[in-house]
Amino acid sequence: TPQELEQESVPSEFMNRSANDPTLADLVRASGYDQPWPPEQWRLDTLTLLGLYFNPTIDVARAQAVAASAALTTANRRAPLSVELAAEHHSREVDGSPWSLGIAVGLPIGTESRREARVMKAGLLADAAEIEIAASTWRVRSAVRDALVDISASSQRTRLLEQRLTGHQELLQLLQKRVDAGMISSRELGRERVASAMAEAELAVEKSRQADAQGALAAALGLPLETVRSLNIADDPLDDPGAIPDAIDARGEALRNRLDVHVGLLEYGAADAELRLAVAKQYPVVVLSPGFFWDQGDNIWSLASAFIVPRSTVAGVREAEARRDVAGEQFTALQIRVINEVERARETMQVTQE
Repeated sequence: TPQELEQESVPSEFMNRSANDPTLADLVRASGYDQPWPPEQWRLDTLTLLGLYFNPTIDVARAQAVAASAALTTANRRAPLSVELAAEHHSREVDGSPWSLGIAVGLPIGTESRREARVMKAGLLADAAEIEIAASTWRVRSAVRDALVDISASSQRTRLLEQRLTGHQELLQLLQKRVDAGMISSRELGRERVASAMAEAELAVEKSRQADAQGALAAALGLPLETVRSLNIADDPLDDPGAIPDAIDARGEALRNRLDVHVGLLEYGAADAELRLAVAKQYPVVVLSPGFFWDQGDNIWSLASAFIVPRSTVAGVREAEARRDVAGEQFTALQIRVINEVERARETMQVTQE
């Protein structure tokens, strides 16, 4: 059944998104949130719930997981049987009808190892797709958190710059009065005007950064920018980061628990299963075809065999082996990247706290 995309409805549906969505409220309560919804002030935990509901990347990950599960079902199917029908007409009628009718069934043998390799590969990819849902969830939370960090820091800098600009403007008024009274020269007034203009420019730049951070938060939440601007975000929307973990413990936790590491392991296993499949394809498939023929009154039973000989098998094995080597190198690079990220985050956290 053809299914067309509703392209026209997407913009209107997106612009009408709101935290007052009744389905969202039901899901929030089901998740264990026992406060009134929507909250009066938004913090990281409540904004994360918004992102988990509206951000489309999680829906994409769910759809990919469904597709991977369907691929696993397909891979688990055994090799199909073949049915051959035959009819012959004899120019010389010996006894009875000049027609001969027959049927043969092809039974493939030697395909089980291929099926096992396909199932192993599809199963690992399906597991990786399931983990990708959790990874997408975590990336949404991280994006919300990072945007909140930028918004909170930018708001504080904006308040400081506004106070500084107010001070410059008040000082300008006082200096202007002194210049008018002949108490000081206009040079001091000019210097203060330059300082005031610089403060005004810094404030404009900071407001631009704040708008960019609000846009990043809107993208992380999957909501229109105007809707995000209407949210009353708390002055302290983040939780206490806590103590800095030990370097060895942090590396161990990351390498054991990070979802991208688990996905990398599964993808390497899938590449290894693909190599097994390429090796299994080196061997011929035997097809046994028992059949029955009715030939002008005679019942004829037959048993035929066929050999399906593969070609270019060595090249296929080498290609699959090379892809497995690539997956191994990618996993090694992933582990090194994780270690570097953990060490950099610890160092940044320690220096910032000091």
